[in-house]
Amino acid sequence: MVGNAFAQQISFTPEEQQWLNNNPVITSVNDKLWAPIDFYRNGNATGLSVDYLNLVASKVGLEVEYISHDNWLYLEDQIRQGNADMTQSIRYTDARAEFLNFTEPYLNIPTVYFGNVGDDRIKDSSDLQGKTVGLIRNWANAARFKENNPNLEILEYTTEQDALVALSGGLIDVFAGSLAVTNNAIFSNFITNIEVIGAQDVREIGGEDTIRFGIRKDLPELFSILEKGMAAVSEDEFNGLVDRWQASYLDTTEDFLTEEERRWIRENPVIRSTNDRSWAPIDFKRNGEATGFSIDYLNLVASKVGLSVEYYDSEFWSTQLNMLARGQLDVAHSISYSDER
Repeated sequence: MVGNAFAQQISFTPEEQQWLNNNPVITSVNDKLWAPIDFYRNGNATGLSVDYLNLVASKVGLEVEYISHDNWLYLEDQIRQGNADMTQSIRYTDARAEFLNFTEPYLNIPTVYFGNVGDDRIKDSSDLQGKTVGLIRNWANAARFKENNPNLEILEYTTEQDALVALSGGLIDVFAGSLAVTNNAIFSNFITNIEVIGAQDVREIGGEDTIRFGIRKDLPELFSILEKGMAAVSEDEFNGLVDRWQASYLDTTEDFLTEEERRWIRENPVIRSTNDRSWAPIDFKRNGEATGFSIDYLNLVASKVGLSVEYYDSEFWSTQLNMLARGQLDVAHSISYSDER
Protein backbone atom coordinates (compact mmCIF):
# COMPACT_ATOMS: atom_id res chain seq x y z
CA MET A 1 0.00 0.00 0.00
CA VAL A 2 1.08 3.58 -0.62
CA GLY A 3 2.38 5.02 2.65
CA ASN A 4 1.84 8.70 1.90
CA ALA A 5 -0.78 10.38 4.12
CA PHE A 6 -2.27 12.30 1.20
CA ALA A 7 -2.41 9.19 -0.96
CA GLN A 8 -4.31 7.32 1.72
CA GLN A 9 -7.10 9.90 1.37
CA ILE A 10 -7.43 9.31 -2.39
CA SER A 11 -9.51 6.44 -3.72
CA PHE A 12 -7.47 4.38 -6.19
CA THR A 13 -8.74 1.54 -8.32
CA PRO A 14 -7.08 -1.88 -7.70
CA GLU A 15 -5.15 -1.41 -10.96
CA GLU A 16 -3.91 2.03 -9.93
CA GLN A 17 -2.95 0.80 -6.47
CA GLN A 18 -0.99 -2.10 -7.94
CA TRP A 19 0.75 0.25 -10.35
CA LEU A 20 1.74 2.56 -7.49
CA ASN A 21 3.10 -0.37 -5.49
CA ASN A 22 5.21 -1.48 -8.45
CA ASN A 23 6.36 1.99 -9.58
CA PRO A 24 7.15 4.28 -6.62
CA VAL A 25 9.42 6.50 -8.77
CA ILE A 26 8.47 8.03 -12.11
CA THR A 27 10.62 9.89 -14.65
CA SER A 28 9.79 13.20 -16.31
CA VAL A 29 11.77 15.33 -18.75
CA ASN A 30 13.04 18.81 -17.84
CA ASP A 31 13.73 21.60 -20.33
CA LYS A 32 16.81 23.42 -19.02
CA LEU A 33 16.01 26.68 -20.79
CA TRP A 34 12.35 27.54 -20.10
CA ALA A 35 12.66 29.65 -16.93
CA PRO A 36 10.76 30.38 -14.78
CA ILE A 37 8.37 27.56 -15.72
CA ASP A 38 10.76 24.67 -16.28
CA PHE A 39 14.55 24.96 -16.10
CA TYR A 40 17.77 23.75 -14.47
CA ARG A 41 19.72 25.41 -11.65
CA ASN A 42 22.49 24.25 -9.31
CA GLY A 43 22.33 20.75 -10.75
CA ASN A 44 18.59 20.29 -10.24
CA ALA A 45 15.38 20.56 -12.24
CA THR A 46 13.43 23.56 -10.98
CA GLY A 47 10.65 25.97 -11.87
CA LEU A 48 6.93 26.38 -11.36
CA SER A 49 5.99 23.24 -13.31
CA VAL A 50 8.62 21.13 -11.54
CA ASP A 51 7.34 22.27 -8.15
CA TYR A 52 3.78 21.56 -9.25
CA LEU A 53 4.57 18.05 -10.51
CA ASN A 54 6.46 17.29 -7.29
CA LEU A 55 3.45 18.48 -5.29
CA VAL A 56 1.02 16.40 -7.36
CA ALA A 57 3.29 13.35 -7.06
CA SER A 58 3.48 13.76 -3.29
CA LYS A 59 -0.32 13.66 -3.14
CA VAL A 60 -0.36 10.16 -4.63
CA GLY A 61 2.78 8.79 -2.97
CA LEU A 62 5.15 9.05 -5.93
CA GLU A 63 8.64 10.49 -6.33
CA VAL A 64 9.88 12.08 -9.54
CA GLU A 65 13.28 11.81 -11.18
CA TYR A 66 14.07 14.24 -13.99
CA ILE A 67 15.92 13.83 -17.27
CA SER A 68 17.28 17.30 -18.09
CA HIS A 69 18.50 18.64 -21.43
CA ASP A 70 18.54 21.90 -23.39
CA ASN A 71 17.19 20.31 -26.60
CA TRP A 72 13.45 19.71 -26.56
CA LEU A 73 13.54 17.23 -29.46
CA TYR A 74 15.99 15.09 -27.48
CA LEU A 75 13.64 15.14 -24.49
CA GLU A 76 10.65 14.29 -26.65
CA ASP A 77 12.59 11.33 -28.05
CA GLN A 78 13.28 10.12 -24.51
CA ILE A 79 9.53 9.84 -23.97
CA ARG A 80 8.92 8.21 -27.37
CA GLN A 81 11.64 5.63 -26.68
CA GLY A 82 10.25 4.79 -23.25
CA ASN A 83 13.18 6.25 -21.31
CA ALA A 84 10.88 8.77 -19.59
CA ASP A 85 7.31 8.33 -18.41
CA MET A 86 6.01 11.84 -18.96
CA THR A 87 6.62 15.54 -19.28
CA GLN A 88 5.32 18.65 -17.56
CA SER A 89 5.04 22.08 -19.24
CA ILE A 90 3.70 20.82 -22.57
CA ARG A 91 1.14 22.25 -24.97
CA TYR A 92 -1.30 19.97 -26.76
CA THR A 93 -0.79 19.25 -30.45
CA ASP A 94 -2.34 16.57 -32.64
CA ALA A 95 1.13 15.14 -33.35
CA ARG A 96 1.95 14.81 -29.66
CA ALA A 97 -1.45 13.26 -28.97
CA GLU A 98 -0.32 10.26 -31.02
CA PHE A 99 1.96 9.11 -28.18
CA LEU A 100 0.82 11.15 -25.14
CA ASN A 101 -2.30 11.38 -23.01
CA PHE A 102 -2.83 14.97 -21.87
CA THR A 103 -4.21 16.00 -18.50
CA GLU A 104 -6.44 18.99 -18.07
CA PRO A 105 -4.50 22.29 -18.34
CA TYR A 106 -3.01 23.66 -15.13
CA LEU A 107 -1.48 26.95 -16.30
CA ASN A 108 -2.13 29.57 -18.94
CA ILE A 109 1.02 30.98 -20.58
CA PRO A 110 -0.13 33.74 -22.98
CA THR A 111 1.73 34.12 -26.25
CA VAL A 112 2.35 37.74 -27.21
CA TYR A 113 4.24 39.80 -29.76
CA PHE A 114 7.41 41.57 -28.66
CA GLY A 115 8.98 44.49 -30.47
CA ASN A 116 11.30 47.38 -29.83
CA VAL A 117 10.06 50.15 -27.57
CA GLY A 118 7.85 52.51 -29.56
CA ASP A 119 7.12 50.10 -32.43
CA ASP A 120 3.64 50.07 -33.97
CA ARG A 121 1.13 47.82 -32.20
CA ILE A 122 0.25 44.42 -33.67
CA LYS A 123 -3.56 44.13 -33.59
CA ASP A 124 -3.94 41.17 -35.94
CA SER A 125 -1.93 39.19 -38.48
CA SER A 126 -2.38 41.83 -41.17
CA ASP A 127 -0.11 44.12 -39.14
CA LEU A 128 2.71 41.61 -39.61
CA GLN A 129 2.86 42.06 -43.37
CA GLY A 130 6.27 43.26 -44.53
CA LYS A 131 7.89 42.35 -41.18
CA THR A 132 10.38 39.64 -40.29
CA VAL A 133 8.99 37.51 -37.47
CA GLY A 134 11.07 35.45 -35.04
CA LEU A 135 9.81 32.15 -33.62
CA ILE A 136 11.30 29.53 -31.31
CA ARG A 137 12.30 26.39 -33.18
CA ASN A 138 10.06 23.42 -32.28
CA TRP A 139 7.49 25.75 -30.71
CA ALA A 140 4.23 23.79 -30.59
CA ASN A 141 2.39 26.22 -32.86
CA ALA A 142 5.27 27.20 -35.18
CA ALA A 143 4.23 24.95 -38.07
CA ARG A 144 0.65 26.22 -38.00
CA PHE A 145 1.83 29.81 -37.73
CA LYS A 146 4.01 29.41 -40.83
CA GLU A 147 1.22 27.61 -42.69
CA ASN A 148 -1.24 30.42 -41.99
CA ASN A 149 1.27 33.17 -42.81
CA PRO A 150 3.01 31.95 -45.99
CA ASN A 151 3.95 35.45 -47.12
CA LEU A 152 5.86 36.36 -43.97
CA GLU A 153 9.61 36.13 -43.63
CA ILE A 154 10.16 33.94 -40.58
CA LEU A 155 13.41 33.22 -38.74
CA GLU A 156 13.59 30.49 -36.09
CA TYR A 157 15.81 30.54 -33.00
CA THR A 158 16.84 27.95 -30.44
CA THR A 159 16.18 30.05 -27.31
CA GLU A 160 14.29 33.17 -26.25
CA GLN A 161 17.63 34.84 -25.55
CA ASP A 162 18.82 34.31 -29.13
CA ALA A 163 15.55 35.69 -30.50
CA LEU A 164 15.61 38.72 -28.21
CA VAL A 165 19.19 39.58 -29.16
CA ALA A 166 18.13 39.42 -32.82
CA LEU A 167 15.11 41.62 -32.10
CA SER A 168 17.14 44.13 -30.12
CA GLY A 169 19.75 44.25 -32.88
CA GLY A 170 17.24 44.74 -35.70
CA LEU A 171 17.62 41.34 -37.37
CA ILE A 172 13.91 40.69 -36.87
CA ASP A 173 10.99 43.09 -36.43
CA VAL A 174 8.72 41.03 -34.18
CA PHE A 175 9.12 38.05 -31.89
CA ALA A 176 6.19 35.80 -30.90
CA GLY A 177 6.94 34.28 -27.50
CA SER A 178 5.48 33.09 -24.21
CA LEU A 179 4.88 36.07 -21.94
CA ALA A 180 6.32 34.69 -18.68
CA VAL A 181 9.32 32.96 -20.27
CA THR A 182 10.26 35.86 -22.54
CA ASN A 183 9.88 38.43 -19.77
CA ASN A 184 12.25 36.32 -17.68
CA ALA A 185 14.78 36.27 -20.53
CA ILE A 186 14.48 40.05 -20.97
CA PHE A 187 15.11 40.61 -17.25
CA SER A 188 17.92 38.07 -16.95
CA ASN A 189 19.80 39.44 -19.97
CA PHE A 190 19.18 43.11 -19.14
CA ILE A 191 17.62 43.90 -22.52
CA THR A 192 16.06 47.32 -22.06
CA ASN A 193 14.66 48.25 -25.48
CA ILE A 194 11.98 45.53 -25.90
CA GLU A 195 8.33 45.54 -24.88
CA VAL A 196 5.04 43.78 -25.60
CA ILE A 197 3.46 45.27 -28.73
CA GLY A 198 0.48 42.98 -29.22
CA ALA A 199 -1.37 39.82 -28.23
CA GLN A 200 -0.95 36.69 -30.31
CA ASP A 201 -4.36 35.25 -31.25
CA VAL A 202 -3.54 31.55 -30.87
CA ARG A 203 -7.07 30.64 -31.97
CA GLU A 204 -6.20 32.04 -35.38
CA ILE A 205 -3.45 29.45 -35.80
CA GLY A 206 -5.29 26.59 -34.13
CA GLY A 207 -3.10 26.53 -31.05
CA GLU A 208 -3.50 27.11 -27.35
CA ASP A 209 -1.79 28.99 -24.54
CA THR A 210 -2.34 26.38 -21.82
CA ILE A 211 0.21 23.85 -20.58
CA ARG A 212 -0.47 20.39 -19.21
CA PHE A 213 1.13 17.13 -18.17
CA GLY A 214 1.70 14.66 -21.00
CA ILE A 215 1.93 10.96 -20.05
CA ARG A 216 2.93 8.09 -22.34
CA LYS A 217 -0.11 6.36 -23.79
CA ASP A 218 1.13 2.96 -22.64
CA LEU A 219 0.86 4.17 -19.00
CA PRO A 220 -2.90 4.72 -18.55
CA GLU A 221 -2.71 4.00 -14.80
CA LEU A 222 -0.16 6.77 -14.30
CA PHE A 223 -2.37 9.15 -16.28
CA SER A 224 -5.41 8.53 -14.08
CA ILE A 225 -3.30 8.57 -10.89
CA LEU A 226 -1.82 11.99 -11.72
CA GLU A 227 -5.23 13.41 -12.58
CA LYS A 228 -6.39 12.37 -9.10
CA GLY A 229 -3.28 13.99 -7.63
CA MET A 230 -4.02 17.21 -9.50
CA ALA A 231 -7.56 17.21 -8.10
CA ALA A 232 -6.10 16.88 -4.59
CA VAL A 233 -4.04 20.09 -4.90
CA SER A 234 -5.89 22.93 -3.20
CA GLU A 235 -6.38 26.33 -4.77
CA ASP A 236 -4.28 27.90 -2.02
CA GLU A 237 -1.43 25.45 -2.65
CA PHE A 238 -1.45 26.14 -6.38
CA ASN A 239 -1.71 29.91 -5.96
CA GLY A 240 1.22 29.76 -3.54
CA LEU A 241 3.38 28.19 -6.26
CA VAL A 242 2.33 30.78 -8.82
CA ASP A 243 2.98 33.66 -6.41
CA ARG A 244 6.39 32.26 -5.53
CA TRP A 245 7.55 31.89 -9.12
CA GLN A 246 6.33 35.26 -10.26
CA ALA A 247 8.98 36.84 -8.08
CA SER A 248 11.45 34.25 -6.83
CA TYR A 249 13.01 32.48 -9.79
CA LEU A 250 16.16 34.50 -9.04
CA ASP A 251 15.85 33.97 -5.28
CA THR A 252 19.13 33.17 -3.54
CA THR A 253 17.86 32.90 0.01
CA GLU A 254 18.18 29.12 0.28
CA ASP A 255 20.44 28.29 3.20
CA PHE A 256 23.20 26.24 1.60
CA LEU A 257 26.33 27.58 3.30
CA THR A 258 28.75 25.14 4.92
CA GLU A 259 30.23 25.82 8.34
CA GLU A 260 33.59 26.61 6.65
CA GLU A 261 31.84 29.20 4.45
CA ARG A 262 30.10 30.72 7.46
CA ARG A 263 33.42 30.96 9.28
CA TRP A 264 35.00 32.68 6.27
CA ILE A 265 32.20 35.26 6.22
CA ARG A 266 32.65 35.97 9.94
CA GLU A 267 36.36 36.55 9.36
CA ASN A 268 35.87 38.52 6.12
CA PRO A 269 32.64 40.53 6.43
CA VAL A 270 33.67 43.06 3.75
CA ILE A 271 34.82 42.09 0.26
CA ARG A 272 36.56 44.31 -2.28
CA SER A 273 35.29 44.60 -5.84
CA THR A 274 36.00 46.37 -9.10
CA ASN A 275 34.05 49.38 -10.40
CA ASP A 276 34.26 50.70 -13.97
CA ARG A 277 33.71 54.46 -13.95
CA SER A 278 32.00 54.66 -17.35
CA TRP A 279 30.12 51.48 -18.38
CA ALA A 280 26.57 52.72 -17.77
CA PRO A 281 24.02 51.35 -17.16
CA ILE A 282 25.81 48.15 -16.12
CA ASP A 283 28.71 49.47 -14.05
CA PHE A 284 29.62 53.12 -13.53
CA LYS A 285 30.24 55.84 -10.98
CA ARG A 286 27.81 58.66 -10.17
CA ASN A 287 27.97 61.29 -7.46
CA GLY A 288 31.06 59.58 -6.09
CA GLU A 289 29.31 56.19 -5.67
CA ALA A 290 29.55 52.92 -7.57
CA THR A 291 26.20 52.26 -9.28
CA GLY A 292 24.57 50.31 -12.09
CA PHE A 293 22.83 46.99 -12.66
CA SER A 294 25.84 44.82 -11.74
CA ILE A 295 26.55 46.86 -8.62
CA ASP A 296 22.97 46.43 -7.43
CA TYR A 297 23.07 42.72 -8.22
CA LEU A 298 26.37 42.10 -6.40
CA ASN A 299 25.10 44.07 -3.40
CA LEU A 300 21.93 41.94 -3.38
CA VAL A 301 23.88 38.67 -3.63
CA ALA A 302 26.26 39.80 -0.87
CA SER A 303 23.35 40.76 1.39
CA LYS A 304 21.90 37.23 1.04
CA VAL A 305 24.97 35.74 2.71
CA GLY A 306 25.77 38.53 5.17
CA LEU A 307 28.56 40.30 3.30
CA SER A 308 29.06 43.94 2.36
CA VAL A 309 31.05 45.24 -0.61
CA GLU A 310 33.57 48.04 -1.00
CA TYR A 311 34.21 49.22 -4.57
CA TYR A 312 37.49 50.42 -6.07
CA ASP A 313 37.71 52.23 -9.40
CA SER A 314 40.60 53.38 -11.56
CA GLU A 315 41.07 55.15 -14.86
CA PHE A 316 41.94 51.92 -16.69
CA TRP A 317 40.31 48.47 -16.52
CA SER A 318 43.74 46.85 -16.84
CA THR A 319 44.72 48.43 -13.51
CA GLN A 320 41.83 46.69 -11.77
CA LEU A 321 42.70 43.36 -13.40
CA ASN A 322 46.24 43.74 -12.06
CA MET A 323 44.85 44.50 -8.59
CA LEU A 324 42.82 41.27 -8.78
CA ALA A 325 45.87 39.30 -9.85
CA ARG A 326 47.90 40.72 -6.93
CA GLY A 327 45.16 39.97 -4.40
CA GLN A 328 44.33 43.62 -3.75
CA LEU A 329 40.74 43.01 -4.89
CA ASP A 330 38.61 39.93 -4.22
CA VAL A 331 36.05 39.84 -6.99
CA ALA A 332 35.14 41.33 -10.36
CA HIS A 333 31.61 41.66 -11.69
CA SER A 334 30.55 42.52 -15.27
CA ILE A 335 33.43 40.47 -16.63
CA SER A 336 33.65 38.21 -19.67
CA TYR A 337 35.41 34.86 -19.54
CA SER A 338 38.83 34.41 -21.16
CA ASP A 339 41.47 31.71 -20.71
CA GLU A 340 43.94 34.31 -19.48
CA ARG A 341 41.52 35.60 -16.84
